[in-house]
Amino acid sequence: MGCGNSSEPMSTGERTTFPSVVYVFELGAGHCKLGYLVARNLRDEYLKRGGSSNTPKVCVVMADLSPDVIKDRMRLSCMKPLLRDGLVDFACLDTANRLESIKLMHSGRTIRKSSLRQPFVTIGNYLLDSLPIDIYRYAPTTVNNLSREIGK
Repeated sequence: MGCGNSSEPMSTGERTTFPSVVYVFELGAGHCKLGYLVARNLRDEYLKRGGSSNTPKVCVVMADLSPDVIKDRMRLSCMKPLLRDGLVDFACLDTANRLESIKLMHSGRTIRKSSLRQPFVTIGNYLLDSLPIDIYRYAPTTVNNLSREIGK
């Protein structure tokens, strides 16, 4: 279920295997608790289902701006089994800059946007909550900008 290198699903008779990886990127990971819980729960669900080869490989990448924070989180005892099994990795990145590639700190792999063959998921409670947003309510005859109401 952990990180891999291949690209496309392969048919092996009656079942399909997924050699490429579905990445879950936690941006602004900070304490990494959310990413840890996601990785642990995905692992537990995978094992509960019998570890089928029909299940895509998943790697939760916990990313933050601070290399010191990321290095510290990589040393946590709760992360060791997940790192060993390739279920998590870490990256130091600045989301304010254009991302052409992400260097994974544990595995040493580099993910380039052109190399992603599977869908990916982005989570980031802290980071996404801090982004400015516009909220609209659509009704049959009107559109209301709720952002102005919130910012009053």
